[in-house]
Amino acid sequence: FRESRKALVLTSVLAAAVVLYLGIIAPMARHFNRAGIPDLPDFSGQPASVVEYLETTYSRAMDHPTSDEAVGKLGMAFQAQLCYDEAAACYKKAEELNPGEWRWYYYSSLLYEELGNPKAAIEALKTVINEQPSRPMAWFRLGNAYSKSRSYEDAGRAFRQVLQLPEETAPVIDGVRVPANGAFPLKTYAATELARVQLVQKQFEDARSLLAQVIQANPAFGPAYRVMANVYHDMGKESEADGYEQ
Repeated sequence: FRESRKALVLTSVLAAAVVLYLGIIAPMARHFNRAGIPDLPDFSGQPASVVEYLETTYSRAMDHPTSDEAVGKLGMAFQAQLCYDEAAACYKKAEELNPGEWRWYYYSSLLYEELGNPKAAIEALKTVINEQPSRPMAWFRLGNAYSKSRSYEDAGRAFRQVLQLPEETAPVIDGVRVPANGAFPLKTYAATELARVQLVQKQFEDARSLLAQVIQANPAFGPAYRVMANVYHDMGKESEADGYEQ
């Protein structure tokens, strides 16, 4: 009888603990873990496929609020729909969940660029480069952010780093290699932006020499001609500048 009573008491305690967990602790934990995930905005009027994707991505994040992958991808979905505040909140939470994952800092930097906040982009990209120092696209964006902040020495160093690193291999999606750097190699853009920085610093010969190499290697790359024209304008050589403008 005594053993049966002990078993009954133990069963009652366990049952109470389960009720307490399911009824109070678990909901509180879910609520706490979901803190930082913004509400889903009203997307009425958007294409059905877009709404379905957003709702699916949102549900996945709410079901897995401690997964930086789920929360970060929700941020990407928000950013694609220009929901910048919501995207920023998701990236911040994803960074807190997994501080060592560089992607969320990188996507945050893209968001800061779109919002015209180069200083915040610089800080995010520094974190990316600290984790992934051999990613030329991160260095390129860092150079752009420094240029917009008028930190031209830092911009020049970042663009030179792009020129020193190997080109990133384009990803293969569904059997097709998809370049992510534009119609020309990333180094072409980096060299042209470096020449633009040199122009601002009145390093005319360095800029002209670098642009001549770019144009020789990529004769269809229009931005190099435009920057070269600006170099000649600032050098006072209008006929040469007109030729490159043409």
